[in-house]
Amino acid sequence: MLRALKEEISAALKTFLIALAVLFVLQELAYEPFWIPSGSMYPTLEVGDYLLISKFAYGYSRFSFSFRGLFDEPLSDNGRILHGKSDKVKRGDLVVFEVPDTSATVRSEPSGFARLIQSIRGQPGTIYIKRVIGLPGETIQVRQGILHINGAPVERTDPAGEVTFIYGLPFKIRQYNETLPGGRIHAIWENTDSDSTRPFVVPDNHYFMMGDNRDNSQDSRSRIGSVPLERILGRADLIFFSREGDESAWKFWHWPVTVRSHRLFTIPR
Repeated sequence: MLRALKEEISAALKTFLIALAVLFVLQELAYEPFWIPSGSMYPTLEVGDYLLISKFAYGYSRFSFSFRGLFDEPLSDNGRILHGKSDKVKRGDLVVFEVPDTSATVRSEPSGFARLIQSIRGQPGTIYIKRVIGLPGETIQVRQGILHINGAPVERTDPAGEVTFIYGLPFKIRQYNETLPGGRIHAIWENTDSDSTRPFVVPDNHYFMMGDNRDNSQDSRSRIGSVPLERILGRADLIFFSREGDESAWKFWHWPVTVRSHRLFTIPR
């Protein structure tokens, strides 16, 4: 009887270790969960959203792996391997990346079972999620709140007008639909149209990132600058969980009150 019990325990332990190994491989090579703690991507992504990031969408770079410290040099000329012509970063994609800095050797710390998108604002090693706005070789500028790409204003419409956003106290904000070159349409928020920037020229193998919450986003317009292709971790493919409040997601007895059921298993656009 004791022998049978030992065999059962051994089999259960092996099953657990195999499941753990499979989960690790899936997270390293396929999909990794991330948690949104900031409002820079409103209205597309909300605080408390949990995302699955496709690690293979653009191939892999040394920044794709948790053991990336083993790699001292880029994996290829453009920093990525195992990618084809269809795996290119596209304008309008929602991408997760690590803040550029050649001296950065750390990643943001885990937060529960999903890593934090943003922990220390603008510091090397911090992980952000933004929208791809500018492609290599393009010139990006904001003039009086209007995005310009290669000197041409990007079309935006005003379908929603003012929306009420509750953050401690309710306040009004302007929502627009922006149509990027190529036809990709997404919603943005603007507090004011008084903001302007200098022209930014996107270097080769880099991408210009902006948050959808345009006046409340630290992105390529600030010290982050254009993001090297190598530092892109993956593409946001699915909101698999979403909840209000700051409590841990594992407190399932609070889900009936805090879970946003209408956002579960939706594709962020």
